[in-house]
Amino acid sequence: SATGHWSTNSGNAPAADHVAPLTTDNVIFDVLSSAAEAAYTVTVDAAAVCHDMTMDGPSATDATKVTLAGSQTLGISGSLNFTGGTAGITRTYTGAITFNSTVLGETITMNGIVFATGAVTFSGVGGGWTLQDAFNVTAADITHTSGTLNTNGQIVTCGTFTAGTSFLRTLTLGASTINCATWTMTNPSSITFSGASSTIAMT
Repeated sequence: SATGHWSTNSGNAPAADHVAPLTTDNVIFDVLSSAAEAAYTVTVDAAAVCHDMTMDGPSATDATKVTLAGSQTLGISGSLNFTGGTAGITRTYTGAITFNSTVLGETITMNGIVFATGAVTFSGVGGGWTLQDAFNVTAADITHTSGTLNTNGQIVTCGTFTAGTSFLRTLTLGASTINCATWTMTNPSSITFSGASSTIAMT
């Protein structure tokens, strides 16, 4: 939330007049986001929004990491890509995340990062998200209320998976395995569902 933490170009010093990102801003953490590629922490200390979010580690050559911390909500209006993976990122963040794009073609790449707590919601009329790899929120809940969600044959792990509300939505599982404690689908007349090759495993 603090001003002076942001720059409009990679490697530039932060400017006092650069405010926290808006829903139209792409947020990028890369190898130039800290001095001398030192470890640092990104804390979501207030309700945050962005368009695309990309996070890499601070160093391409050693085990120095960036920590994603905090517990406030995060709204992502575009794609999410944890390019740094577990080699470059430590996650302690526990906030709820909402993917709320209203256009098709968004992608989600976790690269081994796991969300341990905090609900994940896909809610954007006209939006569309395709998983690029395994999506693991452990015991947290996933809710799909609108838009098109394609799990793309990937493994999804969660507490409760809910495809609900009366909004038109499309859920395509392909050959995915969904590991969940509870599977709930409400208002089936409003959903286009494809999952004949999938496995839904109640844990």
